Parts: sequence; C-alpha cells; structure tokens
Amino acid sequence: MTFIRCLTSGLELSYSLYFSFVSFDSLRSGNTSVVRPTEYGDVNRYFHEKFLQRSDGIAEPGHMIWYLLLCLLATWIVIYLLTFKGTAIFAKSVYGLTTTAFILLLVVLVYGRLKDNLISYSRHYVVTGKNEITEIQDVRTVSVVHLGSPELWVDALLLHMNSIGLWSGVLPLLGTRIYNKKVVVNSAVALLIIAYSIFPVVTYIALEPYYDMSWDEGFIALQRGIKPGLSYLFLGVFSTVRHHPVIALCLFMFCFLFGMIHQVIHLCVIWESLLPSLPKMIMKRIRRREYLIGIACFSSFLLSIPFITQGGLFVYMLVNSYVDRLVFTLIIVSTVPIITGYLKQESLYLPVERVFMSAWYGLASLIPAGMLIYYFALNVYPYSIFGYDEQWAEKIGWIISISPISCCMILGAVHAIYKGKGNFKQKCIQALKADSLNATDSYTEENSETNNTGFASSKSPSNSVMGNKNEPETNVSQAEKAETEIVMRPPEFTEVVKV
Repeated sequence: MTFIRCLTSGLELSYSLYFSFVSFDSLRSGNTSVVRPTEYGDVNRYFHEKFLQRSDGIAEPGHMIWYLLLCLLATWIVIYLLTFKGTAIFAKSVYGLTTTAFILLLVVLVYGRLKDNLISYSRHYVVTGKNEITEIQDVRTVSVVHLGSPELWVDALLLHMNSIGLWSGVLPLLGTRIYNKKVVVNSAVALLIIAYSIFPVVTYIALEPYYDMSWDEGFIALQRGIKPGLSYLFLGVFSTVRHHPVIALCLFMFCFLFGMIHQVIHLCVIWESLLPSLPKMIMKRIRRREYLIGIACFSSFLLSIPFITQGGLFVYMLVNSYVDRLVFTLIIVSTVPIITGYLKQESLYLPVERVFMSAWYGLASLIPAGMLIYYFALNVYPYSIFGYDEQWAEKIGWIISISPISCCMILGAVHAIYKGKGNFKQKCIQALKADSLNATDSYTEENSETNNTGFASSKSPSNSVMGNKNEPETNVSQAEKAETEIVMRPPEFTEVVKV
C-alpha cells in the first residue's frame, strides 16, 4: 500500500518539477503582463490540453508525453540518490533539503506579503451573509481567530499532498528505528504534530496570497479521485505566479523538496523491509546494495509510466481513489486502539485486571472503529468515479485496493512457514505463535520503560551480545545464544568467563 502511494506521489513530484521551470517560458515569449481572473480558463485549458494532453477517458490511453517522462525519470533518480545508502545518507541530506525548503518558503511568504499590488485582485472572495446580502470578506490577514476555524486546517491538509502518508510510511519507520523509551516516543509524536499539522498551516498561509478561492473549478478541481492539492497548486496558484518565474521556481521547488522528504521516508521503510526478504539466489548474484536499490527504483519508474500517458490522469484517479479508501479504513482501525491504549496508559493509569483486558482493548476499540468505518463507507465514497460505460475500471480499482493486504498476508504466511523448523504441521504451529518473533531476553512487565504497555525495554545490558563489539559475529540468533550460553559477571579488571 505504501509503495502504491509512492508511485502516485512520484507523479505529483514530477508535476512540481515541471512547473518549477515552465514559467520561464513566459519571459522567453515576452508575455509578462499581470494575470487577471479572466485568464483562469486559459490556465485550465493549458493544464489539460497542452500539459497533460488529456484524452476522453481511461479507455483511450494514447501516447506517452515526453517531458513528463523526463521529469518522472529525474524524480526517481533523485530518490535513488537519497536512498541507495539507506537511512545514513538520507539522515545527512535531510538537513540540507529541509533548510533549502524553508528558505524557498520564506522567499514566497515575504514576496506575497510585500507585493500587494500584483495580486490584490485575489485577496477577496464573495460570501453570502445571514440576510442574503453579498459581502466581501478580506482573506489576506490570517489571525489567531482564523486558526480556530476547522476549514483552515482542512484546507491545509488537502494542500499537503502527503498528509495521508503519515500512517503508511512515517509511523512504521519510527516503529522500527527508535528505541521504546517514553521520552523518545513523546518527542517523535511532537515532531509528527509539527510536521503534519503546524507546518502545513504555515505553508497554506504562505501560499494564500497567490490563490483565489473563486477559481476552484474545472475538471481537476471537481472530479472525484483527484487530490484537491493538485487543483490548488497547478491551477489556482500557477495562474498567479506563472508571470513571475523566480517566485514560481521557489514555490514549486519547495513543494518538490518537501514532498521528496516524505517520499524518501516512505521508500526507506520499503527498501529496509524488502532487502532482507530477498531470496538467497538473488543476493548471491547481486551483492551490492546500490545495484538492488537501483533495480527497485527503475522498476518503480517503469510501473509509473501509465500515469504519464494521455489517459494517465484517469489511471491516477483510479489508483488514488481506491487506495485512499483502504488507507482511510486502516487509519480508522488503527487510530482508535492507539488512542484507547494511550488514554489507558497515560491518563487513567488504572490497574486493569487481565480478565478485562480483552474488553478494554477489544470492545472499546472495535465499536468506535465499526461506527467510523460505516460512516466512511456511507458518506465519503458513495459514488463511482467513472461513468456507466467504464464500470470495468472499477474492478481494477478494487483489485489494486485489496491486493496489498491480501498479497502481504499470503506471502507473509508462506515465508513464515518456509522459515519454520520441523514438519509442515510444526511449521504452521510455529508461524501462529507470537513467541516465534525475536524479542529481547531481558524483557519483563516490570522493567518495560513504558510501564505495562508490553513493549521491550530499550536498555540493553552492558554485557549483551549485540553490544559487545569485540565478540565475533556468528549466525546463531540471540534467542538461541540465551539458551546455550551463561555469561558470568566477574570482578573488576578481569575478563568475562563463558561457560
């Protein structure tokens, strides 16, 4: 599921990369006049007819668009350069990417607040008051009162294209990379709140002067299955900044860099999970990590080619719509137990008996999750995104939506049975046991750093096998060493005795 979302996000990043430089064409042609709202129709036609060269439907794929092909290839090359060494090179480069993105956003913010005369026409929009009198409201100033309105936060998350990717990439990475220490977990949650709530609002405030709310129309804005952020950036904002190439470069390059950070985080999760699971035959033939990541990125580029055809927008709508259905369902299912467990652990802190554990974590999570899923299925996606004559595409969408979970469950079960020991029946029993997972030997409910949450402690003993650098590496697992070795702690200034 995360990989499918990375494919669609790669297409969106290629759009941002293209629009970063296309505005310089207006200087070359000598057309530097100020944009007026009447030109929105021209921008809409440019986006669909010249940029996308959109066909009439998903049944008409058409030919590939060469400049989108180059932008998509450049996007995946950048992704490869940031992921081929793993999290080490990305952790170093993220400082430069984040700093550059903030500088570009600052330029856009300052220019939009100072150059009022260039974009003053997009400062107002028409609303209807209680007395049905048309009032003109100024949306230029965003005060503290406006921050209390939910519309601003919703619009900011819609603009932030990777907002849903929080659950499909960032949290799994944190779950596998950070130690289970309460201070670290709380700090990570605080950083996620900043990255996915506060920062999108700041971005929305910075881009607001360049956007007219009354321009939210056209095919890409009204069609189901398309993220609202696409219409916001590539139609509304581009209509204003296309005659200011430097600002357009800063704005869309900021979107590219900030989206690239999230894209690389998600793909690091995928690569780190995929590489250890590769068959030994492949690992013997291709031993270098750089080659394996290169093959994976090139394969991802090939899988993204249907998006850059003339009918690629409809393919994007299909994949994005049905994957979002699955993502939202997983968000609902996973959010409720997490909130319930966190409240129980941090706020209530009650000595809940073992008998009532299933009721607390089961019914208290299952009932709200079921209600939310029912509301989601009934109101969020009640209509089809294609016409009656294209119902065959709906089946493809359901296959794309269900395949990540079904394939992972089937392949995971086969892998667990294959790695088990004994006959087939014993392998199946071992695969179903929870204690077959690798866990730390020093874990008890008393020494867990998050009290009774059931997670293993992050503090390893000083004489642990993993912490001793002088001990030679073996192929024996840590659990097996605990059964065959007895490590005695000798007096000071002596060596460790092993029996």
